[in-house]
Parts: sequence; structure tokens; C-alpha cells
Amino acid sequence: MLSAGTVAVVCAVLAGLLHWAPWDRADGCGERLVMRGADCVGVSDGTGVFMPGLRGMREVFAGIEAENERIAHTAHATVALMIPMESDNPAVRRQILSEVQGAYLGQLQANGSDAAPPIRLVAANPGRDYRAWRYTVDRLVDQEPELRMVVGFNLSLDSTQEAMSHLTNELRIPVVAGLVTSQSFANADGPGPYRYPGLARVVSTAKDQAAALLRYDPGLARAQTALVADTRPGDSYDKSLRDAFTEARGSGAGAQDMTFASEGSEVAGVTPNEFETFAMNLCESKARVVYFAGRAFHLELFVKKLARTYCARKKSYTVISGSDATTLDERLDGTERALLRGDPGAGTPTINVLYAAPAHPDAWDVEVGRWKKRAGKRGAAPETCRAIWSNRSGPWRSCAPRPGPMRESWARCGSRTDGRSRPTM
Repeated sequence: MLSAGTVAVVCAVLAGLLHWAPWDRADGCGERLVMRGADCVGVSDGTGVFMPGLRGMREVFAGIEAENERIAHTAHATVALMIPMESDNPAVRRQILSEVQGAYLGQLQANGSDAAPPIRLVAANPGRDYRAWRYTVDRLVDQEPELRMVVGFNLSLDSTQEAMSHLTNELRIPVVAGLVTSQSFANADGPGPYRYPGLARVVSTAKDQAAALLRYDPGLARAQTALVADTRPGDSYDKSLRDAFTEARGSGAGAQDMTFASEGSEVAGVTPNEFETFAMNLCESKARVVYFAGRAFHLELFVKKLARTYCARKKSYTVISGSDATTLDERLDGTERALLRGDPGAGTPTINVLYAAPAHPDAWDVEVGRWKKRAGKRGAAPETCRAIWSNRSGPWRSCAPRPGPMRESWARCGSRTDGRSRPTM
């Protein structure tokens, strides 16, 4: 028979377990990370690894942990990378890995210079579509007393906007928006007051990208065109593209606009059926240029459906989209790329995809070259750079262009290239 004291101890332990709630954590969620929906969310200083099964992810988080431990006993400033850290899509998973690797290399570069204070880097996962941003921001504030800046923000969604507003207006923490293109994520020019005090952007808006595409090919403004647009609420990326493309089309508008409402940025739903109808309508129209205002996931579905639809009247289409299309090449296999090349003689048109990239594709080679020259003089050893390089996957493994139907236009000068660049959301 248990004594009253023993019962009290057992009750105290049970109460502690209920408060800790281990079943709220996913298998594989690391230290201080909890399960929210399908994701491990929270803040990691390298000890907890997001998507640990992805090749290269454990290595880069181990590097972050080691660098944070190296500077732990010196005065430092904390920078948080806040992006959704998990996905089921292979192309998006590789993109996430690339962004974490880039942040880590940035930390090494900063800490290897004479600048002070050194940087402590943490990875903050707000969940898919930033649905758990408030939880993650609260953890950031609680866990990181030296937090000085939050960077990332790679999806132009209403939830992303709410997180940025909370950080800049209520918490007064500066934000660097890395890969958002919607005009809603920008401050107005002038002395203020600003919508997001302390916000810095590093990529062009969708409107600027549309203008760059017209500079690349002025004939687009006079072409017979069609607009295919996603009207899903809450996605500022889609809306910004719709607005920019509507303005860019001008008098060149020909076919009636075709709209669909996706169920999510990576959800097919009934869109393949809708795209089949769109493809048949486009074949009967005069339009040979199609503006696509939607995410890369749906762009892939659309161009494949367009390529498979028999249309003896058209030898080719040019599909113009936003810079999320940078990931399209990663989403297509060799058979699908061949499909887009088409066979006009057999009634299947060639599909050319045109979009504005946020940075010049040669920038990676240039920066790696500079890194190697500095490696012997800075804190980061060449072995560190090689380790990160060897763990890259997909198109990042080689910067050599591969043949295919995809073309990029550099947003700053509108020049054509067949290379690759970082995706913008």
C-alpha cells in the first residue's frame, strides 16, 4: 500500500509530465521543438535538427551548433533565420537546405572577420505557410535574450505579413525579408511613418519583375496574351503577380482571363481538370503568350497539361510567371522536360517558360571564388566550405547550365540566361 507521501510524489511527477506533454513532440523533434500539425516547430541553435533525414541537414545544423558553442562565452548578437523548415516536396526540401546552408556560411563569414560582435545563429521554424509563427516568435523572445534581427520570410502570405508586422511594430525587432516579392511586404518611399519599421528587402517586387520581362522582350506588350491566375485567398504572391501581369498586358490582352482557386500552395486538388479545360480554350484562341499568376507547384501542373493537349494550330507557347518558377526545373524529370520540348509536327506544342530571377545566376560562382581567396585569411577553413559544397543537392551541385526549355531573365537588367538562381516566393 502506498503511503500518502509516495502518492504525493507520484501526483507531482504526473503533473509535471502533463505540463511537459511529451506526446506534443514529434518523433525526431529535437530539443525545445514541439509538434504543431505536421511540423516540428520552435527555435533551434543547432541542437535540434529539422528534417534530419534530408541529406546534408544534420551536417549543417552540427556546424551551426559548433559555431554557436565557440562564441557562447563572448558577447554576441543573435540572428534568427525564420522560414518554414519542413516540406514533403523534394524541390522545396532542397531549397530549405540551401537557405540554411547559406545562413550558416554567412555566420562563418561574419565571425571570421574583424567585425564585432560575433553572430549566434538560430533556426526558427514557423510551420508550413507560417501557421505557427506566433508560437515560434514567442519562443524566440523567451530563448534568445540577445536577439537583434530576424531574417528569411520566403513566402508572400497573409500569415507571413502578420509575423513581420508583429516583429517590427510590437517587438521593435528589425527584419530582413529575403525572398518575398509582393508589394505588400514593402515600405513606401519617403521619410515615413513606415508600415514595417526596420524592414529591409533584398529582392525586386513582382511589378519590377514584370517590367524587366518587358524590357527583355518589348514585343510581349503587343502580343495576344492570356492570363491564368490563382485566386486563392491569403496568398499575396499570387495576387501581386495577377496585378503586375494585368498591368503589363495592357492592350495586348486577347483571350479571356482564366482563374482557378487552389486549395494550397502545394495541393493539386481539382486544378489538373481545370487546366485541361484551359489548355483546350487556349488552343482555340489566338493567344501564344500566357501569363501564369500562381505558385511553381501549379505552374508545373499547368505546363505539363498544356504540353500534353493536342493543338495542331500552335507550334509553341511562351508561359510567363514569377520567380517562384526558379524551382520548376527541380520539379521536372528528364521525361517531363522532353515533353515540354514538344513535337509540333505531331500536334504537341513546345512550351517555353520565361520568368525574372531575383539575382544573376553567375553570382554563386563569383561568391564561391571570393570565398576561396579569403579562406586562408578568415576564420572559416576551406574544409568547412567544401563540406557544405559536397552536401548540396539538385541543381546546386553544379552551376553548369543544362539544356531545356526554361529561360530566366535577370530582374535587374532583363538579360536572358540559361543558368539558375535562388527562388523567390
